Amino acid sequence: MEPVKVATTLLCEEDNPTLSMVAPVQAKLRKHFKPLNDELHIITEMKIKFLEDFNKRYQGLQDTLHVASALDPRFKMLSFIDDDRTRDQIYLDTLSQALTLHEKQTTEARQKESEKGPTQRNPSPGEDNPQNIDKKTADDGHLPKKMKALDQMFSDIVETSAPLRSYRELAKDEVWKYRNRDALPLDGNVFHWWRDQLDLPMLSSLAKIYLCIPATSVPSERVFSTAGDIVTAQRSLIKEEHVDQLIFLKKNLK
Repeated sequence: MEPVKVATTLLCEEDNPTLSMVAPVQAKLRKHFKPLNDELHIITEMKIKFLEDFNKRYQGLQDTLHVASALDPRFKMLSFIDDDRTRDQIYLDTLSQALTLHEKQTTEARQKESEKGPTQRNPSPGEDNPQNIDKKTADDGHLPKKMKALDQMFSDIVETSAPLRSYRELAKDEVWKYRNRDALPLDGNVFHWWRDQLDLPMLSSLAKIYLCIPATSVPSERVFSTAGDIVTAQRSLIKEEHVDQLIFLKKNLK
């Protein structure tokens, strides 16, 4: 039963993501409780009963658990899954969700901008805005010397604009970069790792949604225990807003 105790300890912690651990823990426990030929009959029966009950858990959540593990840089290799095609399918699902989330965020941002209306910043004294620059250029009848020289030398070999890439292409590129990077050590900080991945904005946004989900209710139950330590008979006159502040500080000050 030692692996069960270790799994319980891991899934109840608060400093690291825990939802992403569920699928690897499932794979380890299934392997551990697989009956062996050289063990006692009673041990074999215990393992069979355990697996029968264990296989009823997390039904209908496997896709969510696999995507969460894929977004955890410690488990992103998905080595607990034997089939390569299954791994590829998990990353296809991750790509699709990242793309959907990005399109939703982009649409919401555009709607907010349209509600605000157009804004125009007045140039500071001595500052030229683009319209004034274009007007000066037209008035002068020629480009600045440096720009004119560059245009004469490279205009025939440099494209003025690159073709725009679709969101799907950008998402595929992010997934490819992510899968080819080194995995994070087991003792590494997942949140700090994602904070530094500035070139993976779509996957980072999706990781924030998945990795904040706790695997168990233990963290929330600890909040109730903290409230019980704060609100006592000796502090019965403490105000409600002060209770909220003290609980928040206790759970987040570190």
